[in-house]
Amino acid sequence: MYKYFIVFLLFSTAQIAICQLPNTQAYVFDMRQINDNTYNFSRAKYLSNFNPTGYNNQPSFIDERTLLMTVQMSNASQTEVYKLDLYQKTKAQMTNTPDGEYSPTVMPNGASFSCIREEFDGKKTQRLWRFPLNRSNNGERILADITGVGYHHWLSPELVALFIVGEPHTLVIANTRTGQQQKVSSDIGRSLQQFPNGHLVYLQKMSASTWYIKEVNPQNLKSDIVIEALEGSEDFIVTNDGTIFSGQGSKLYKYNKTIDDNWVEIGNFKDFNIQNITRLAYNGNRKLVIIDAK
Repeated sequence: MYKYFIVFLLFSTAQIAICQLPNTQAYVFDMRQINDNTYNFSRAKYLSNFNPTGYNNQPSFIDERTLLMTVQMSNASQTEVYKLDLYQKTKAQMTNTPDGEYSPTVMPNGASFSCIREEFDGKKTQRLWRFPLNRSNNGERILADITGVGYHHWLSPELVALFIVGEPHTLVIANTRTGQQQKVSSDIGRSLQQFPNGHLVYLQKMSASTWYIKEVNPQNLKSDIVIEALEGSEDFIVTNDGTIFSGQGSKLYKYNKTIDDNWVEIGNFKDFNIQNITRLAYNGNRKLVIIDAK
């Protein structure tokens, strides 16, 4: 069961084929949980009106009001990291390098963000980097010896989960202090999250059509299946109480292993012209960001 309020969104639906990356658009909603299976989504805002025909993706909250996002402007040749203030309705470009940056994430110290930097060294080497949120310097590599990093998630100030691009893609937990690496799994999806108990949550593709969301204890690497993923959906987030959100088409679903037997539909965003929910971000309080792949 779901409820929502329809608001009028002004945005351009024009699509221009000059973008190297797909046209993806960002929306934010106030979200309020009524009971186990009922949510209100209201006060919709179109976040990427500054780049309506470009790439706006990989949202990640810094705090309740500010959001990091990967942006490639429609007339640009590479991606940069932007910061959006949802209350002041302002934006700031956080990186300005010769290389492209992806998947920005605030680091556990709260003063820096990490991202994947595509270093154009003749091979487009992908490494994990850190940048100060105050933009006081041009950043530095983290785990410089590890290449092919596609996505990441911080488990602690020292431990980071890494999606390593390959055939197949592999999941590695690395220690930034010692440089030690532990392989966890292979054939994984791009979403890396964490349950409140500290377990890493990821998606494993058992076959082309059978995908499972799994959890692994980073201490002993024991893993368990949480639930079969929605068909064709590899993007998900985990909220503060351990509830998993994932989208399929225009619909949003949730699953909490303590109360649900299967996925529960909690919202349909077709009236907002959202047709293909992919990545999500939640600020831990009221705001949910939805990325629509046009």
